[in-house]
Amino acid sequence: MAFLRFFLIRLYSPLRIWLVSLSFGLLTTVVVILLPGRGRRRRMAHWAGVQLFRLAGLPLRTQGLDHLPAEACIVAANHASYLDGVILTAALP
Repeated sequence: MAFLRFFLIRLYSPLRIWLVSLSFGLLTTVVVILLPGRGRRRRMAHWAGVQLFRLAGLPLRTQGLDHLPAEACIVAANHASYLDGVILTAALP
């Protein structure tokens, strides 16, 4: 019973997140690359980012989007991670 608990808590969750990320991420990357038009690619990338976190079971919450200016701006993450681009693409409008 202890091994099953260990497997479910320590191994299954990260394995599930990696499998979802790889399979869904590769598929949507190909679709985004093949879509014509920058607007369509951005909408698809945003949708894919939101769905990736939803499928992985990771909640994505945003705060302070009302403080963003209406015109174009630069948003920078305050740390370096491979997920920063995916998180910003999913979280920003």
